[in-house]
Amino acid sequence: TAVVPMAAWHWLPCLGGRSMRPILERIDHTVRHLAAAEGDPAAVPGFEYSWQDCLTDFVHTPGGIWEVGGSAEVQEYPIVEPRGHFPEAGAARGRVALIGHSAGGWISRVYLSKRRYG
Repeated sequence: TAVVPMAAWHWLPCLGGRSMRPILERIDHTVRHLAAAEGDPAAVPGFEYSWQDCLTDFVHTPGGIWEVGGSAEVQEYPIVEPRGHFPEAGAARGRVALIGHSAGGWISRVYLSKRRYG
């Protein structure tokens, strides 16, 4: 069992209906490393994310700080590249069962969806 490695303050750029892309990036990081390590949670490396990265993600949300997404349609959101450094994972050698609770649950469903999410 592994938990997505993130502090509570990593949610700040997502407040007020902003893009969930920063959280999706952390889920993807964890899933890819677990699959590459055949499920070994000790093999999931940390990532670099500072308060400055957090502030930049919060301010530079699609549509600006007051007009989240720039559109009412998620499919029209521009691609967002969250700040921070996430180490690359090797090729997948195993499968991962993804379990999420509350907001983590619906964001995990977005992650598993085939629809593009900026």
